[in-house]
Amino acid sequence: MTKLELLKIGLFLLCNAAAFGAILLRGWWMTHRHPDWPLSRVASSSALSLLLLVAGEGAAYGVYRHVNAQRRAAMFTGGGGIKQLAPHGLGHPPQDASQTASAIPPAGTPAPVAVAPTAEASWTVGWESGLTKVFRDPKKFHGQRTATIPIALAGNEYESVQIVLFGGEAPAHITVTMGALTRTDGTSTFPADVVEIRRVGYVKTAKPDYPVSFVGEWPDPLPMAHEVDVPAHSVQPLWITIGAPDWLPAGRYAGTITLTDAEGHTKEATLQVRLWNFVLPHASHLKTAFGFYRNRLTEAYSHFVPSGVIWTGQTAELERLYMLDMLKHRLSPILDADPDREGFLPAIDYYLQIGLNAFGIGTHGGNFDNEWPTDPQEMKRVMNWYRESAKTLEEQRLLETAYVYAYDEPKPGDPRVAEVMAALHHADPRLRTLLVMHEPPDPLVDGAWLKDANILCLRISGFDPAHVEQFKRMGHEVWMYVSSPTDPYPGLVIDYPAISARILPWMSWKYGASGLLYWCVDYWKTNPWVDPAGYQPDQNGNGSLYYPSAQGPVPSIRIEALRDGMEDYEYLSLLDALIQSAEAHGGVDTAILERARNLVVVDPALVTSLRSYAQDADVLLTNRTAIAEMIEQLQALLPAERPHAIPQGGTH
Repeated sequence: MTKLELLKIGLFLLCNAAAFGAILLRGWWMTHRHPDWPLSRVASSSALSLLLLVAGEGAAYGVYRHVNAQRRAAMFTGGGGIKQLAPHGLGHPPQDASQTASAIPPAGTPAPVAVAPTAEASWTVGWESGLTKVFRDPKKFHGQRTATIPIALAGNEYESVQIVLFGGEAPAHITVTMGALTRTDGTSTFPADVVEIRRVGYVKTAKPDYPVSFVGEWPDPLPMAHEVDVPAHSVQPLWITIGAPDWLPAGRYAGTITLTDAEGHTKEATLQVRLWNFVLPHASHLKTAFGFYRNRLTEAYSHFVPSGVIWTGQTAELERLYMLDMLKHRLSPILDADPDREGFLPAIDYYLQIGLNAFGIGTHGGNFDNEWPTDPQEMKRVMNWYRESAKTLEEQRLLETAYVYAYDEPKPGDPRVAEVMAALHHADPRLRTLLVMHEPPDPLVDGAWLKDANILCLRISGFDPAHVEQFKRMGHEVWMYVSSPTDPYPGLVIDYPAISARILPWMSWKYGASGLLYWCVDYWKTNPWVDPAGYQPDQNGNGSLYYPSAQGPVPSIRIEALRDGMEDYEYLSLLDALIQSAEAHGGVDTAILERARNLVVVDPALVTSLRSYAQDADVLLTNRTAIAEMIEQLQALLPAERPHAIPQGGTH
């Protein structure tokens, strides 16, 4: 019984005692006021008062029961304090604690009250990997109908799976609780706060200018939720994410997810977790540069985020929430930092500790207009700023991590571009310049023009592996980027398969790109919950990997899939390092090493070219499992403890 319930009972008893006392006092007063009345009349008057009291309490209790019944009904139909989730996953982001608080109910949360079910639940349960998008139509579901769900991950890795709820004859409101994930020998348990439960939301796409399999409701937003509505004859997935701390012992773990509807019907699903005996590093080897537009954040929370006004005057803290979530997804924000600004050093130090591996400085260049001054005096002032910033970065030992986003998508040979990059190197030759090219330059024709470009970032559709090797020999670091969808290349739009996002780091590994860039994660010209084609009316989700809510960032399936790909890259990096170690030490069977080398070059069935890659999720997951097993096999043959990915470049 809760403290609030005890307080209510106490007040009820106190009021009753006061009422009975008043009746007795009234009887005493009547005997003195009417000494001629017989005792029976006094008693009957007092009994009448008592009867009225009991009748009043009965009526009050009836009103309480009626109001409470309405309140409980509203909790499950959308009319009360806990709002109903939109039947088809559209509309605004969650606004109440039931949808946005911790995915796992806190300790002490009362369990759902079980009532005697009148019949078997009409809703059923299945599961699907996080690499397959699950649509509303049950006929499109090709996953598993079993209640045992396997999942495998390394230390310091996140991995997701979907529990899929199938609606029966009537809608169902289902509460989700997660039991402890405990090692089979009982010696260790996953911390509760590393398990997230989210509702898969749906957004309505517009007909795009690129080929897609379907136009309509696509799964994408992932708001926190431990209660979901399952429409009749429809599908509602839950997105379950597990994070493994780097200190957790490897082995087999298991835990139960309990699903309970409003009528007390209960179903269970069992997670069987395999924790690999290796740990991924906090900072990824694949460098990333993902844009974040502060002005779009401010406009969204001012105009179309429900209750977004609560962030008025706190934009910096709101922005920080997005930065932290990007880093949680292994994506480094470009930042456009000012190294001399107050608070820069402690902020950047913390970001570096949790995974930042590259960041931009300054606000010139790197956008649609590039915005470098044309006035010579103003240009001189700007270059002085970069000169002083370089000194500050040197003092803080950050020159190798920082870059200047010098120019975005110019024409090859543009003399203004060469002039700006030369001026930056004149300010300080240690500044690393980033040049992003939509139209690929020719290493033979444009070599002199590119001499001041430290990092050359090429659009995936113009990424020629043969040219990449030439650019590297010329001293350039080569990155890859995606932007507007270009069929048949992979991309980050809503209406592409999830593997399209996850495959990008695999391609980066296979074809030698040491960095991955994306222009923006929050380009919200319109409310993405309602209109996801905010950048262009025929491009669904381009420039937007998050959904804004009053509680902060709501991730998309795309950014989750991309993080999985970033983690896959670390598997490849670790295996490559172990191969090098085995070759150096000797003593490892040549057949084992040959299998390992074949895995690290990436299976052609998974990635045939930048234009052709597997659409079957099982092909990727099979390769990932084979790489993990080979890592464990090689490290068992080498004199090393449970390893992290070694911070060195691969041989690929």
